[in-house]
Amino acid sequence: MAKALIIAYFLNYFMANMYMPDGVLTTSKKQKFIESSILSISSFVNL
Repeated sequence: MAKALIIAYFLNYFMANMYMPDGVLTTSKKQKFIESSILSISSFVNL
């Protein structure tokens, strides 16, 4: 279960980097995307 969640997190991180390349305007969007991924994974772990 945890392994699948870790894979999902890295997949989300990869997609965030692919669709939102590094830049002044996109950095905050990417950070929010990654934070939401972490929050969703921790909520699954708490279940």
